Amino acid sequence: MPLPARPRVRLLLLALGALLTLPLPAAAPAEDYPTHPDSVVRPGVPVGELLKLTFDQSRIFPGTTREVQVYVPRQYDPARPACVHVNQDRIQ
Repeated sequence: MPLPARPRVRLLLLALGALLTLPLPAAAPAEDYPTHPDSVVRPGVPVGELLKLTFDQSRIFPGTTREVQVYVPRQYDPARPACVHVNQDRIQ
């Protein structure tokens, strides 16, 4: 026999309340990667420059903001062609 509407609502609210008291899953801990030897600053190795730019005047996607980082090696010579590596949204 089906429950009258009022007891069904109470049962639903009781079940919802019980669900809300359950613990949320813990956030995954930050991954800790060891520093690779190639990432360590060494004496005698030239250090380049990291340029951080923000694009916030898009006419195609108004209201959006894009952050861009460009690493310019110390050895860069504008008179010679340079190699370029592009990552977009962390996708290589």
